Amino acid sequence: MAAPIQITLRELEALGLEDGTGRPLVESELLLPECEVPILPLAFGDGDFTDRRIVEHPFAGAWRETAYRPAPVRLYCLRDACVHSTAGVTMVANRLVAETLQHVYPPDHGMEVDPQSGFTTLQSAGVRRLAGRAVHLLAAGAFNYYHWQIDAAARLPTVPDRYRDDLILVPPLEQAFQTDTLVRLAGDRPIRAHAIARAESVLVDELVLIPNLSGFGYYPHPEMLAAFDRLVESVGAAAPHRRLYIQRTRSPKRRLENEAEVIALLAGAGYEILDLDGMPLADQVRSFAEATHVVGPHGAGLTNLVFCRPGTLVCELQMDCYMNWLFRRLSNLRGVRYGYVMGEIQGAWEPVWPHDRTWRIPLDRTRDTLKEAGFLT
Repeated sequence: MAAPIQITLRELEALGLEDGTGRPLVESELLLPECEVPILPLAFGDGDFTDRRIVEHPFAGAWRETAYRPAPVRLYCLRDACVHSTAGVTMVANRLVAETLQHVYPPDHGMEVDPQSGFTTLQSAGVRRLAGRAVHLLAAGAFNYYHWQIDAAARLPTVPDRYRDDLILVPPLEQAFQTDTLVRLAGDRPIRAHAIARAESVLVDELVLIPNLSGFGYYPHPEMLAAFDRLVESVGAAAPHRRLYIQRTRSPKRRLENEAEVIALLAGAGYEILDLDGMPLADQVRSFAEATHVVGPHGAGLTNLVFCRPGTLVCELQMDCYMNWLFRRLSNLRGVRYGYVMGEIQGAWEPVWPHDRTWRIPLDRTRDTLKEAGFLT
């Protein structure tokens, strides 16, 4: 199965393509208009990176931003669509939908891309047809807690009521938090789900797709909080009273060499040291909803900041060659007081792929920053 270079949904709709009965292959409706989201100033930490060597995400100079504008959120109905692999790569009329290719590494999904022409071949392990209508709730890397909650599950409450009883296309639900999230978001409504395996292709009569609600983490729309509000309501959290450190000692990626020293500092100040790997979803949601202070290195565990209450103090430990502001932007939606302490990569500078490298956080600066910001009182 082959497809040409990718095309955006807006471009695809503009082509005016029709199926054999004369119905449009692509139709859309506006769900949420463009809006402006102010970004709260950094509550603490260095406020000027003009003379600092850093690598920022989503782009250089993002620390200066005071606001961003999430794109309008549209719902697309795609007829005679092909949905491919666990990432939900979507094709209509032999054209790949660009919005479904974010974070997709083609070899992992049975895709070959010709480097010269951009022509893409889908090597399907199997092809299955699903009659009727289905809702797209897939994303690349959705086995990961962050990508599941932000890129996939957060879209579900935005789906209009008339589609809520439709079949939902999901990745293999291999993690307990995936199934638990769906059940809690659905409430009293039954869920009909079809899991798409890696490199499998599914042909759908009509596909309902809502792309870009989270802006892939960097430009999150405030309406995505509806999903996380629902999860908080489902666990019965108490008023905020807990101080948390979110450890990453078991992660092989971006390993913080002196994390044991940071843990000792915060444990001595009465912080709970949480290992979120394998922790039930309800316990994760409740912990952050009940937190007054949160400290932790950049990582998927900080996705739970979307459950915090306004005014929660958050300190993210950041790596100089991977200053990723997505958790600042997500927690900003909650009115969290966000700041950071920056550490340094160990060994040679690596601006392209630092995830396999180690780093250290300056303990004295961390202690001083946390004390001045009210974390160690």
